[in-house]
Amino acid sequence: GAGGAPGAARATEAGLVAHFCMMAVAFGALFPWGVALARSGRGARGAAPDAWFKAHRRVQIAGWLLQLGGLVAAVVYVQNRGGGHFNSPHTRIGIAVVAITTAQPLLAALRPHAPEDGATKSGAREAWERAHKVVGIAILVGGIVAASTGIASARSLGYGGEATGSATALLCFGLVTAACYMALHWAGKGAALTGAVVSALGGSAPPAERAVGAHDAAFDKLPAGDAPSTTA
Repeated sequence: GAGGAPGAARATEAGLVAHFCMMAVAFGALFPWGVALARSGRGARGAAPDAWFKAHRRVQIAGWLLQLGGLVAAVVYVQNRGGGHFNSPHTRIGIAVVAITTAQPLLAALRPHAPEDGATKSGAREAWERAHKVVGIAILVGGIVAASTGIASARSLGYGGEATGSATALLCFGLVTAACYMALHWAGKGAALTGAVVSALGGSAPPAERAVGAHDAAFDKLPAGDAPSTTA
């Protein structure tokens, strides 16, 4: 238990810190950023047409793997401490969120094919998209609630400093940066940033397409009276 030999106490503390940090990065940074990229990345200048999807998928997979690592760290921590598993509000909320998150790849694998350009979405595709968004929102909200109750639970057990402080800092940093990114996008000020992020994570467009995109961006910045005439 935590009150045993110094070596055992350090192992218990390390397991708690690992659990908090992995869950904070997964639910406070990676999952929110994955959602932000899906919302903002379509048609990003300088990025390949499917770059937004690749960026979204890569970030979500990283979060998915990290939350599984956080679950393992929590189980090891409780085992070392000698307590019971899943017998508190935090652990019950946490395991429910992890279960939903772990099922997301299955839901993604079962998605109906997207329609061709100009075609109408099928009813099954529309229903899947709505379900995917609802589940994604549930994961974001549930993850934040689980993280908050986990920090409170750790403080009630007498832990502080690196355990709760690191988790709080990582959670806040991830959420704030994702929120600022989306605020810039909604304000129409983040085109260059969106293009850079989506290209880095999902792939750049071919040079010819990037040149066309740069020309369009320069044209958009011209005052209305300075736009070149298309008439003879």
